[in-house]
Amino acid sequence: MAFRHEPMTNSNSIRLFTLYSGKFDDELAGAVGAGTFPSPDCPSYYFLSYAWKDASEAGASLPLARSDRDWDRRDNSRTIKINEQPFRICHNLALALLHIRSPTQPQCFWIDAICINLEDDDERSSQYCLMPAIVARAEAVVAWLGPDDPEQFQELRSDEDKWVRMKINWDRGKIKFLPNILCKLTGANLESTPRRFIQTVSLVRNGYWNRLWTLHELCNAKRVFFVSGKNVWREEDIDSCKDSFGTLPITTTLNARRHRDKKFSLEALLLKYHSYESDKQLDLVYALVGLSSDIWATPPNHIQNGNSSKSENGVSLLHLTIDYKKTPYEV
Repeated sequence: MAFRHEPMTNSNSIRLFTLYSGKFDDELAGAVGAGTFPSPDCPSYYFLSYAWKDASEAGASLPLARSDRDWDRRDNSRTIKINEQPFRICHNLALALLHIRSPTQPQCFWIDAICINLEDDDERSSQYCLMPAIVARAEAVVAWLGPDDPEQFQELRSDEDKWVRMKINWDRGKIKFLPNILCKLTGANLESTPRRFIQTVSLVRNGYWNRLWTLHELCNAKRVFFVSGKNVWREEDIDSCKDSFGTLPITTTLNARRHRDKKFSLEALLLKYHSYESDKQLDLVYALVGLSSDIWATPPNHIQNGNSSKSENGVSLLHLTIDYKKTPYEV
């Protein structure tokens, strides 16, 4: 039986995903619940930022489970349990959940592929209008950069050997302490990974940095933590190495995060980040709307008076309808 999302109760409703605790070999499972946003009743949560595509071919070859029961090799996806129902997720998201899952406590996340019914264009349009607020109200953004350096898996031929290596890395790494690191607790085991491990080719040249939605998510976040396999870095750890990254997209993205209070028009943003990528053509515009200084975005069914609204400083905003039923030529 296919998974069915419960309908949203109103335009300010969101869903949150509770990832149950477990060991690396355990079944991936959790629960999705809806709530009114923003509301005192809405629980605290973290926002998972990730790319739908794997960071590398080597990363895409990593196993998603120890057995074929949960891992579909045909489309390289994994089936997890949500509300006791099967739910299929892409390869890179499955790797992310395997690594960020705590062995001791459940964690609450907002994850697009789980919390939005992506097959419903109306819901998708409505939820993406809330994206700037969803990111901003999260306790922190957890940015998944992919598994450990893929080179260490190249000499391993069998999926079993690769799985065991991932499991050993997870067991020995800082990633097991992610909930405590997010809460800014201190202690010998709760510090982030040493900065000397940041400057690897696979990390610096990761396609994650060239995503338009990465810009949106990092620039709207309160705090950011970067995760790669067993490693966890605070944003100041990554930022401290920025000058050594040259002109790669990672530098441009980190600079955007650093200067996020500086606002630009949508037209200026489209020119500034024209080389960035998105899985959908509509998102070449929609992903930048939440960073613009001159756009007021609403879903198709929004009732409005006139064609503009007023910003806090009294400047008129141009109105844009976020509508995933449109073609790129209609935006």
